[in-house]
Amino acid sequence: MKLYILFGQRKQRYEGEIAPEALEIMDEYSFDDNSSWIDDKLKEYQRTKEFEFLKILVIEINQEQFDRLFFEKEILKGNII
Repeated sequence: MKLYILFGQRKQRYEGEIAPEALEIMDEYSFDDNSSWIDDKLKEYQRTKEFEFLKILVIEINQEQFDRLFFEKEILKGNII
């Protein structure tokens, strides 16, 4: 499965003030149906002038692992910080 994620870095007063944000996301099936949507969102965010950097990253997720975690309710172990 591929995920198309629009990340943005808001303008900062100093480096590291604000972390990059995942602003919009679409899966490969939505992308196949309407690939211009994510590009339109990119243009919308560019017009706001709030961001110093915007980029669409494509992340590929192993479908079998995704299905196992999503459908079989496998529990991921983590630590509380």
